[in-house]
Amino acid sequence: MSEATVPFPLMQWIADHAEEFVPPVSNRVIWPDSDITFMIIRGPNARNDFHVNPTDEIFYQLRGTIRVDVRDDEGVHQRLVHEGDVMLVPAGTPHAPLRPADTWGLVLEVPRPPDALDRMQWYCPACDHLLHEVTFDLADIETELAAALDRVNADEELRTCERCGTVLPVPGPFELDA
Repeated sequence: MSEATVPFPLMQWIADHAEEFVPPVSNRVIWPDSDITFMIIRGPNARNDFHVNPTDEIFYQLRGTIRVDVRDDEGVHQRLVHEGDVMLVPAGTPHAPLRPADTWGLVLEVPRPPDALDRMQWYCPACDHLLHEVTFDLADIETELAAALDRVNADEELRTCERCGTVLPVPGPFELDA
């Protein structure tokens, strides 16, 4: 019988593996060989990007409250996702999941279609100009998002706005304002 057909003690797994979650993204995929990416994410994270997934993402907040900033033609909208809430982020929507300490979430994703690429975008905090964008064929979500964040945060030139000269700060652990 397959291990996947046996009930899984998720909260016990989280407790047993809590120390393995490290910023900037703090994510772990439970079943790497599944057709569905079932990912647990721990706060705090340290992100200053917007992720653009070519497929839908579903956020389910297990513990605590997080903020997901969503970009559209009208600007950036801050969405609070409270414990027990779910949120659909449609394919192609730039979003920034911001997780304070001691929060736990579940994110569900489906495999990317062939030739579908993920994007990460960084914007000027002063004038909202696009500072930098990376496009990639995502193979390992546990390592590739963090690697892209590390590369951009290590390069002040990539974080400097050509329009107004503002430098996007390197983020520290996210804290949700009261």
